[in-house]
Amino acid sequence: MTGKNTETPGAWLATGSWLVADAITEPTPKKYAELQQYLQRSIRVGHIEAVAGLKKDWQGLVPADYFAIKQ
Repeated sequence: MTGKNTETPGAWLATGSWLVADAITEPTPKKYAELQQYLQRSIRVGHIEAVAGLKKDWQGLVPADYFAIKQ
């Protein structure tokens, strides 16, 4: 991700899905931290729909608070 917000919404969501899949198939604190960074960056650069899409797509497969942004 470049930080310039040039990524398409689909590409942004695909990146998030990859991070979620990676974090749940081989969970480590580092992978969860990377997912948290992605969620925070998504909100900051205006890809709020990506976070909502991840919540919808992964509903029932991850804990309910999995996409809560930690401070």
